[in-house]
Amino acid sequence: MKKPEKIILFITDHQRYDTFSALGHPVIKTPNFDRLMSEGVTFTKAYSHCPLCVPSRANLWTGLPAHVTGVLANRNKIPLGTLCIPEFFTDKNWYTVSVGRLHFSPFNNPHGFQRNFLSEGAPFINEMYIENSEDPESITGDTKIKGRGIPNFKRDRYLMPAEYPRGKDDEDVTTWVTETAISHLKKTGSLPTFMNIGYIRPHPEFNAVEGWNDMYPPDSIPLPENRFEKEGLPKAIVKLQNRRQQNMVINDYVRDDILKQNLSVFYGDISHIDHNLGKLVEALKQNKMWDDTLLICTSDHGEMIGNHGLYLKSNFYEESSHVPLIMTWPNGLPAGIKVEEVVSLQDIFTTCMELLEHPFAQKYLPYRHANLVDMAYGMVPENNRVFIETQGGCEWGICNVGKQYKYSFYTYSDDSWEHSLFDLFEDPGENTNIAEKSPELVRKMRREIVSYLEPDVDFSHFLCNKLMLLKKLACE
Repeated sequence: MKKPEKIILFITDHQRYDTFSALGHPVIKTPNFDRLMSEGVTFTKAYSHCPLCVPSRANLWTGLPAHVTGVLANRNKIPLGTLCIPEFFTDKNWYTVSVGRLHFSPFNNPHGFQRNFLSEGAPFINEMYIENSEDPESITGDTKIKGRGIPNFKRDRYLMPAEYPRGKDDEDVTTWVTETAISHLKKTGSLPTFMNIGYIRPHPEFNAVEGWNDMYPPDSIPLPENRFEKEGLPKAIVKLQNRRQQNMVINDYVRDDILKQNLSVFYGDISHIDHNLGKLVEALKQNKMWDDTLLICTSDHGEMIGNHGLYLKSNFYEESSHVPLIMTWPNGLPAGIKVEEVVSLQDIFTTCMELLEHPFAQKYLPYRHANLVDMAYGMVPENNRVFIETQGGCEWGICNVGKQYKYSFYTYSDDSWEHSLFDLFEDPGENTNIAEKSPELVRKMRREIVSYLEPDVDFSHFLCNKLMLLKKLACE
């Protein structure tokens, strides 16, 4: 199998799937992401397996579903002894390095990366520095961790429009991550390298650096039509809406003036990331690494920022669970291809394992077997589906997504349940729940969920009762 010499994962935080000018966004400018789409493969229906920061990454790095690892909340830890992607690369004599955000719990566990230049400026942390001595000319030796946070963060303004730019470009955490990655990448030469480049942005608080914070005048920002609370929403979504952020419930932040300002700097922040992507690509080309580098650009989950009256994530709506996914590899992938089949961030794990030809790859086949390189060439798994899990606003929920239909099932601690079915072709805004009008399709999608869960759930598993309920409902 043809292999790249370097694999780079370029991962943002909270970036929605629709924030690209090449995909028809009416305002945002993303020339470098757009160029990658023209030179590589765009997966237009990619989903986060668990649309929350730590759980999403746990799935990506381990290739295991949330109901297997138990990582469904940011406080959860990847179980001791669970292998992650960098450990498989190390096993095959690749060099592994992470720059920027990893967002593990605990935050400074490298989970197999040989070198770790950490940036974990998470909300609620004003500054974080973890300094170790480093030989700037070397890529060998013990793990070295450096960190920096988001300066001047104000917790009491988490969802309020920022009163100030985040700072200057050359002092910003996004720039630091990019420049550190480029500097270190140059030192790897021809050494086979797996690199994670993780960005904290465009995670709230909503602000951008000087030059990007006022790039999009608020008055020019179109607002989502479905930004108002609808009747008949699942209890899980109502609970998410009614959470308090500082002194207001989330619905209050969907006020038009606040939303326009937040969207303005949200888009500016993404354009700043796009600028940094351009610097990375240019460095790869100048150092003759571009042609044999597999570059994977994605995000851990999306950001509601007004749709359905919500902010943040942790739900199954497209704005939360549907993520960007772009891959380029000049010597290994076709150019200008759009794959419109559903894929999961979990597929990044499978793709890496199969490119490595690692013998453990077969162990992960029961969960989901989709190689993104193969899919770029038209090889689609049989009965291709993606499953998403959450504990956002409910005890546990699961979503079954195919090319056209999305079925969501929410369960609660009082043994009640709710569900929804959306036709993404006819109703891409997910405004009309057709579950009660489509009993046969609902039963079919429930049976698919049962088949997905059954190999992992026994009488001791925390989902045992939920599986039994689903099996009963699938037969009614």
